[in-house]
Amino acid sequence: HSFPTRRSSDLAVARDTEVRRRFRHGVVWLTVGVRPKPIELYRRVATTLGESYAYQEGDAQWNAYLSNLLREKSCLLVLDDVWQQGEAERFVEILGEDCRLLLTTRDAGLIAGLGAEGYRVEMLAEEPARLLLANWAGVEMLPPEAAQVVKHCGKLPLALALSGAQVALGTSWADLLAALEGADLKFLDYPHGSIYKSLEASVGVLEERKGRAYLELGLVAPDVEVSEAALVKLWGRDGDLPDYRARRWLTEFAQRALVFVRGESPERLVSLHDVQQKYLQENLQNAAALHREWLRGYGGGKFPWSGAEVEVEEKDVYLYGQGAYHFLAAGEEEAFGQLLGDFDWLQRKLAATDIEQVLADFAVLSSPDPFLSRLERTLRLSAHVLNEDKSQLIYQLWGRLLEPEKMRRLGYRYFWEKIPKLGRYLPQYRCGGQVEQLLLQAMARQQGLWFRPLIPCLDSQIGRASCRERV
Repeated sequence: HSFPTRRSSDLAVARDTEVRRRFRHGVVWLTVGVRPKPIELYRRVATTLGESYAYQEGDAQWNAYLSNLLREKSCLLVLDDVWQQGEAERFVEILGEDCRLLLTTRDAGLIAGLGAEGYRVEMLAEEPARLLLANWAGVEMLPPEAAQVVKHCGKLPLALALSGAQVALGTSWADLLAALEGADLKFLDYPHGSIYKSLEASVGVLEERKGRAYLELGLVAPDVEVSEAALVKLWGRDGDLPDYRARRWLTEFAQRALVFVRGESPERLVSLHDVQQKYLQENLQNAAALHREWLRGYGGGKFPWSGAEVEVEEKDVYLYGQGAYHFLAAGEEEAFGQLLGDFDWLQRKLAATDIEQVLADFAVLSSPDPFLSRLERTLRLSAHVLNEDKSQLIYQLWGRLLEPEKMRRLGYRYFWEKIPKLGRYLPQYRCGGQVEQLLLQAMARQQGLWFRPLIPCLDSQIGRASCRERV
């Protein structure tokens, strides 16, 4: 038993000379599909093997009839495009001792259920990809444009075959390349197959909620791996889907070749082929609202949230790497700007990524305010230090942002603010602006002893001179 994921692989096996010699009574090809018609398939088995039509009443009689027919036969039964395990099992039951079954499916779980041997057809290497393209185009020598065609097709057999077919039908290589560069995948529709139709069929067999969950993968930025934990957060954002079930959905999508995964659960990384990404983005509705809902899931049902409120698993860095993309796609640039001035967010993102990615977030803002512009300059001046030691963030902020004339006021509190319970109902001291609030927030996060700069000794000429005098 085998399960090539591409129909062309089945065709190659069925036409192979050695295969035909091995199975002396021939090869029986049956296309099962999403909505199979078992009785018609049974009849085709009988007629292909040269039997005159004999009426049988229902599955049980056909099963007995074909079991008897195949008992003394030596044939290869090919089931193409199988979606349900039961549709394969009905033919397993009728096989004779000298018969074999070959099937294609997008569902690896189906193969495991049958106890069969699986073979996955992966992406092609460069030379086989070029050969497949040339064969479908009907040419011996490929033009220079072919290299870019192969690149745009991602070495995906179906995309290469459909591209070559277009050339064979009269499309110029230049027009084909232009369509691929414009991501016009429907240009590749062809009577013998369509990438869009194939994906629609794959999604169509999913339960309604699973189908919606798969389409929501269109929220992921192109060419980005999304963590399993992030998808669990997305699909479970309403609190009514257990984590284990969301992980099972992801496993099913991978088995159906709807996504590519690497690693082991619960830390798998998920990616999409460009074809799948384009399909998902074209079929995703209310994208901005869904981006916002995904972010709300990270806030435990609250949005917007602060850096201290965000809920992220320890090893999951997806939000820190792609947060800017989702905030902007949700139309929440202002909320993201506020987050950039939050010490907790800066510290967490720096710990999870690096200073370059922290600085990259400031670049996405269309019109940062003076505070964020100053903060960005400060972090850029501190980049060489933070690149070596991320724990230096608070010292760099205090040493560069502190203003001498506000030093005495910084950290001041009315005496009643220290009185338990009572203090919260009396006037609170609020010093300075956003810079001072950031520094106070950073100071509040420190535990134990730490060296607090008393002057901006890392930024101003006065500060540096004062530091030299004290040394």
